[in-house]
Amino acid sequence: MWRNEWEKSGEASLKQRLIDYNAEDCGALACVTHFVTELSATKARLPERMIDVASLPLDGFLKFGKTRYLLPALEEINRAAYWDYQREKIILKSDKRLNEIARVSAQKRRPSLKANSVIYWPRPSACPTCGRSTLYRRETSTKRVIDIKFGESGIERWVTTYIFSSLQMSDMHYHLR
Repeated sequence: MWRNEWEKSGEASLKQRLIDYNAEDCGALACVTHFVTELSATKARLPERMIDVASLPLDGFLKFGKTRYLLPALEEINRAAYWDYQREKIILKSDKRLNEIARVSAQKRRPSLKANSVIYWPRPSACPTCGRSTLYRRETSTKRVIDIKFGESGIERWVTTYIFSSLQMSDMHYHLR
């Protein structure tokens, strides 16, 4: 917000406020970094008010139900965040202008990714179940796999499209892909 105000007005006092804020932020980060470095280097005993997360019980971990918080403040934060989330949903459903914006943005789809390689799955020469050789193509299906490819200059997204057919024998015996 301060940055936006400074960019619009160009006031020297706003610029100084930003510089002071950033300096305080960097100082706080240096303090935390120093503390964590010292703690991990010396394997020192944790101060009285700190908890080693490895010692916490895993009771109810990744289970549905009411979450138990170690600190009451965390429960309060979570309750407020959930209320904000619900409020946003209610506004979207009740405000006609926002509802229209949500509808238009839902219609915008990400562009489909162009395949780097296409692999046609080979058709079997005979039915793997009964051995008959008379097979008819029923429908064509595709499967797109998005992966990461490591190269000399970095990494890139690699999209492979697999194309394969469902086959059918003359007596309506269906074979899955």
